[in-house]
Amino acid sequence: MKFFASNTGVGRLARGLVLLGACTLPLVGCDKKDEAATSAAGTTKVGKTALKVSPLLAHVPADSPYVFANFDAMPRAFMDKMFTKIGPIFEQATKKIQEELSKPPVEGEVQSDGQKVVRALLEELNGKLSSKGLEELGLTLEPLMAIYGVGFVPVMRLTLKDGAAIKALVSRVEAKAGVKAPTAKLGDVDYWTGGNDDVYVAIALIGNELVVSAGPKRVKDLVLPVAFGVEKVPSMADGALLTDINKQYGFAGFGTGYIDGVAISNILMGEGTGLNKKIFDALAVKAADGTGGVPELSVDCKTEIKGMVANFPRVVLGYDSFTATEMALSLTLESKAELARELAALRSNVPGLTNAPSTPFAFIMGLAIDVEKTMAFVTQKAQAISTTPYKCEHLSGLNEGANGAIAALTTMPIPPFVKMLKGLSIVLKDAKIDMSKGPAGIESAIGYALISATAPEQLLATAKAMLPPLASLTVPADSKPVALTLPPEMPLPPFIQAPHVALSKDALIVTVGEGMQAEATAILSAPPGADQPLFVIGYDIGKLLQAQMANTAPDGTTPEKQAELEMMKSISDFVGSVTVSLHLNEKGIAFKERVTFR
Repeated sequence: MKFFASNTGVGRLARGLVLLGACTLPLVGCDKKDEAATSAAGTTKVGKTALKVSPLLAHVPADSPYVFANFDAMPRAFMDKMFTKIGPIFEQATKKIQEELSKPPVEGEVQSDGQKVVRALLEELNGKLSSKGLEELGLTLEPLMAIYGVGFVPVMRLTLKDGAAIKALVSRVEAKAGVKAPTAKLGDVDYWTGGNDDVYVAIALIGNELVVSAGPKRVKDLVLPVAFGVEKVPSMADGALLTDINKQYGFAGFGTGYIDGVAISNILMGEGTGLNKKIFDALAVKAADGTGGVPELSVDCKTEIKGMVANFPRVVLGYDSFTATEMALSLTLESKAELARELAALRSNVPGLTNAPSTPFAFIMGLAIDVEKTMAFVTQKAQAISTTPYKCEHLSGLNEGANGAIAALTTMPIPPFVKMLKGLSIVLKDAKIDMSKGPAGIESAIGYALISATAPEQLLATAKAMLPPLASLTVPADSKPVALTLPPEMPLPPFIQAPHVALSKDALIVTVGEGMQAEATAILSAPPGADQPLFVIGYDIGKLLQAQMANTAPDGTTPEKQAELEMMKSISDFVGSVTVSLHLNEKGIAFKERVTFR
């Protein structure tokens, strides 16, 4: 571990390879591809009724408190595109490996075991950083995967193309480095082991499956027999629970999971059953000096924590879709039906606000929340806590927070125009930016800013009162744009061209950029996007990188800088926009991410 923190050339290269692996692993497929589901357009999207149960689920305990597993392969068209588009990144990594391997040893330097292992691993990876090379090493681009808990202790299973080839790879690295990884045996399973006095790490190759587990050393003998399949327990072999989640949420089969908050809280309170109870009991044992163990909770604490968990009993996550041009996934914090309805009522309607724009953009940000309703909701919940405070000493901070919120909301002077706010939407469709100059580098911008309110004309009146140069501005509430002209003493930044203002009964909009005023009326009358977010932020990664590359001097570029530019170009040619959004709906609180690919 110390080695990976070093600043040696090998250390930096090793960290780079780890980072590259971390960035690309989520993009490596998750199952066997369904050739029949490949469309004429070359994208694969497995039908939700055609999901196949993963055989790895036969190893997942039926009472596992959390699971994430897949049913189907990611689109082959996407995989092909990824390796084609970011091929230069792998080529640069290969060059770095070759440069590192060609360096002569430093005279007098004694290499650590870690340095020897990394060098041996680099020799094995040399020329193998490609789809074909990785498969030759024994990996597969279409693995099955399952991450789950034996109790709360994590286990990961991953299928390989050839487990024997991976084992042979490890043997070659050990032989070249002269370092032998510590091993142990459980039944018929040989595994590599690591960790310290408190934590264990165990890695096994079982046939064509990689199995990894790590957790408190006290529970190692309880967890590993189940993780390695030596001890059989009731399992999720039928995949019914994950299949049901897919149906409820309309997920595709590229990865589905849950975190059962009720089960986890029961385990941590010592109220689990079977293996979960045994794991808790093993952790609860105190040392001879009275230290360690699991803190005991009072009856009040258990009751109140269970009540809190019951409000948000489960987290559910999965892929909404995955094609060669777009990936969408979501995570939902499920809540009680009544609470979900209360939260959803806080969301307002903002014209055109969406987390999936149909037209290209450089940057978007939006908020759709009824400020007055939200203040009333927070006040109500805080007063409920203040009236019946938590008795559990571990929750005393919530009592203090509730009293503080009441004091702030009842005594803080809040301007009337704040309470009438319903949301905002900022869309930058395009811009020319010199990234080297920071904020001053914005040369041109095309887009708009929209504010939704119960009485937008009052917002305009407030702005005119605060900014005397705007006093003569007259904007009728007919959604028709009016040119915004300012006196010389109040100049606008040079990048703001052709500014216009328009007003409707629900919103105020300011547009900038030639031609944008023609869109103002349509924007004001646009319906909210489907599943309108409470909050959204998005940006086009490709455009940002292209702007940065365009402002890099072409002459005098060092080889290192040129390699960095090539890497940036690869990413900008592959990744388009990224949006992250928060939603309030009938199921609870949902977080969504959407990525487009060029």
